[in-house]
Order: sequence, then structure tokens, then C-alpha cells
Amino acid sequence: PEIEQYGIAAFNAKCKESVSRYVEEWTRLSERIAFWADYENPYVTYSNDYIETCWWIFKQMWDHGLVYQDYRVTPHCPRCGTSLSDHEVSLGYQDDTPDPSVFVKFRVPDESLFKRGHPRGMAFGNKLHLVAWTTTPWTLPGNTALAVKEDAEYGAYRVGDEVLVMAQSLAPHVLGEGATPLMAIPAAMLIGLEYEPLYRPELLGHEFGWFDGDGRLQMTKIGTPGAPETDGRRKVVAADYVSLEDGSGIVHIAPAFGAEDFAEGKHFGLLFMQPVDLRGIMAEGLPGAGKFAKQADRDVERDLEERGLMLKKSTIKHTYPFCWRCTTPLLYYAKPSWYIRTTKQKESLLEGNSRINWYPEHIKSGRFGNWL
Repeated sequence: PEIEQYGIAAFNAKCKESVSRYVEEWTRLSERIAFWADYENPYVTYSNDYIETCWWIFKQMWDHGLVYQDYRVTPHCPRCGTSLSDHEVSLGYQDDTPDPSVFVKFRVPDESLFKRGHPRGMAFGNKLHLVAWTTTPWTLPGNTALAVKEDAEYGAYRVGDEVLVMAQSLAPHVLGEGATPLMAIPAAMLIGLEYEPLYRPELLGHEFGWFDGDGRLQMTKIGTPGAPETDGRRKVVAADYVSLEDGSGIVHIAPAFGAEDFAEGKHFGLLFMQPVDLRGIMAEGLPGAGKFAKQADRDVERDLEERGLMLKKSTIKHTYPFCWRCTTPLLYYAKPSWYIRTTKQKESLLEGNSRINWYPEHIKSGRFGNWL
């Protein structure tokens, strides 16, 4: 919006002026280090000839079926409206950044246990809760799964009139001395278990998605022909990255807000909820609506406390990435973009590389070969 207000033509002129500022220095340095190039007729990326050539190349790839649109989670700056490269992200990390540390309760109805074939003697009066830890409460409206570690031992603990489930090794630290151990629960008994969602953005009219047979994300709304049913239940899955070093041993998964979460969503065919827009603003009808995601944390916490779903909370200080340009907190955000299906040409690219006479020779299978 600031660029549009300034004027696109004026902005482009300033960019060209900036690009041209160091041409002489670049040429002098390039010649000095013996970099071979056509200095009389250099390619200039903002020239029409260069741009039209790029579009021509792009059309050839389109005509060969190599161009497609898909979603990917990237470090996104909601103020600049851009994704950042790994190099750019590394420029903006800040240590000792304070963030919430919350343990949230996800209710498992007795009928869900019976549906999974667990004996009716395991009924808990609908007081059974899975406990997950997160430092990003604003992502909880996008939760569609919980992850456990497949080879870990979990336990059920009575706290007041509720039964809480978490990793046995972490329970003493999280629950303290007031909890009564009831039973050990292998992870296998939890995998596939359905639980009640904390929030259902799809019922508020917001878009949601699902992954088709090709692993592609399809977005829709409730009531749209062909849209899958969302019965309000989310499920427990297995993930090898679940840590038993901190937290509860149960990880909250929001496929819209994390690369690993997105991969789990694609692998298990999870629902995809994205109740935060590209500006980082929480959607209407949810706690913190209209606020920036990180500022909505307190609203989400307050809502969960009022509903009796907050076990405990505190503040944690850790390293967090900020935009190196404007110092806005980055959001790991799934958004659509265009991609070139390079994998379709992988074998021919490798074969072509094998026929190149490389100096030094180790580049063939080393730096360039690894890149291919």
C-alpha cells in the first residue's frame, strides 16, 4: 500500500536509480577478479528485453506442463507482504524474545474412546483431556491435529475431577505433586483418537482446506458442492519430531502455520484452517479478531481460561526471527505460489551434467552435482 501511495512509476524509477548506482564499481571489481563477462552488453534485469525473455522462457515451461500452483510454508513478513529466504531470516533473529508458554487441554469424549475400540471400562465421564504445549497461542484456532511420539510411554493422571494425558517422563514437571497416576498409556492407544476442536473457523464462514489424492491443498467453504464434511473432531497422529525434553510430549499441529505441520497435514490428510490473513490479522469471530497474531495471544489465552481449557501458563524467552527490514515478527505461513516442476527434468539434467567437462573436475559431482 505504501508503494501504491508513493506511485508505482515513481517507485520503479527509484529502484532503477538504485540498481544503476554501482555499475562502474561492479565492472571494475569483476575485471579485477578475472570474471569473464560481456561488459559492453550486460543483461539488465529491469530492461524490457530481459523481462520479455523471462516471460518467453516461462511460457515454454507452461506449455510443457512444468508450471503449477501449490502451497508452501515460508517465513512471511506480514508488514512487507513477502516471504524471506533462509539467508534473510538469519539476519533478523533476536535472542531472549518473550513469548507465552501455555499448556492447553483438548477434551476427548468417551464415545471417541469407544469408537477406537477401547473398552467401555475406560470411560472417564467425558473428563479426559490431552495436554499439549505451545508458545504460539494465536495458532490454536488453526489446530487440526495433535502429535505423539510413537515409541513413547504416556500416562493418565487425575487432577481434581479431570483426567489429563501426557508423556510420563514430563508429567512430574508439568503437573507437580498434586496429580494421581491412574494408568500407563502406550502411544499406540492414542494414535487415531479423535478429540474436540478448540475452535471451528469453518463454521464462521471462513475458508478451510483439505489435501487431495495428489497431496495438493484444495480450499473451499462449508456448503460448497464437493466440500468435505468437518464433523468438529480432530485426531491424534504420530510424528518422530515430538520432543520428550520439554513440553508435554504432545504437540499441537496447525498445518497453516509450520513446515512440519504442513507436511503432517499432507501425509495424514488433515484439515487445513488458516484463520489469520497475510497481514497477520486474526479472523472475525475468533479471540483477538482484528488484531495482529502475536497481539491476539492474550485474547486466545483468556478465552481458553474462561472455558476451563488452560492448564497452566507462563512466559518463555527464546530466539525468534524478525524481519531484517522492518523488525516485524515473522510468521511461518502457508501461502500459494507458482512453482516449476524441476523434478520432471531431473534425470535429463543429471545426464547433461555428466557430459560436461568440468574444471576443476570435483565440481561435477560436488557443488554443482549436489545442487542439481
